[in-house]
Amino acid sequence: MAASGAGEDAYEIEQSLSFERTDSAKLYRTPSSSGNRRIFTWSGWYKRKKFDESQMLWSAYGAQSNAGYMDFGMAGDAAGNEDCVGGGAWGSGGTNVKASRYLRDPSAWYHIMFVSDTTLNTSTDRVKYYVNGVRETAIESSPLTYPSQDYDYQNNYTGYVHVMGDAYYHVNSGTFRGINGYLAEVHIIDGTAKLPTDFGEFNETTGQWVPIEYEGDTASYGTNGGYYKFASGALGTD
Repeated sequence: MAASGAGEDAYEIEQSLSFERTDSAKLYRTPSSSGNRRIFTWSGWYKRKKFDESQMLWSAYGAQSNAGYMDFGMAGDAAGNEDCVGGGAWGSGGTNVKASRYLRDPSAWYHIMFVSDTTLNTSTDRVKYYVNGVRETAIESSPLTYPSQDYDYQNNYTGYVHVMGDAYYHVNSGTFRGINGYLAEVHIIDGTAKLPTDFGEFNETTGQWVPIEYEGDTASYGTNGGYYKFASGALGTD
């Protein structure tokens, strides 16, 4: 994947990580201190290998009794009847917000963003999904529960297991909601609600949404954020 702007060198994403939903190897992280559970951004490029049941891009889960969990990714079923961006949180004051757009091109790289800011007054602005630079405004009416104002997600919560490319609660139960596909150029921003233009732009010639280099410094990622470039031989140190 490469960007091409007038008079500028193209930004290329050179690495990706392949995920198989039934593999036992997973990318886990358990924060030692809490970050911002109300305001955060997940941005990444995703290419699907196959279409089947729900495939979670990111999740956070508490092992304690009734601790609850949150996740987001591709909502769907075995027949491929949905395959749209969705997510939520379950536990005290749960949420469930799912976009109506289907993502069914197996040859395409999709830039997907999940942006939370539960401090906002307007409930429909507290959770935003972006696909290829465009906010998804067509939202499924049922089930639909926006987070309450100042809702604290399980994300960025100390002691909770955070998983890339799967849902931890399903891993533990022996069922699978992991992705069958590739992830690349994942940015997790703790404490800031970012815009698509922080990570991509529309190609001036083709109109295609393409990646750009994120210009934030290390401090911009916050307490529990990070940049996952999936460089060969560097997993776990990205």
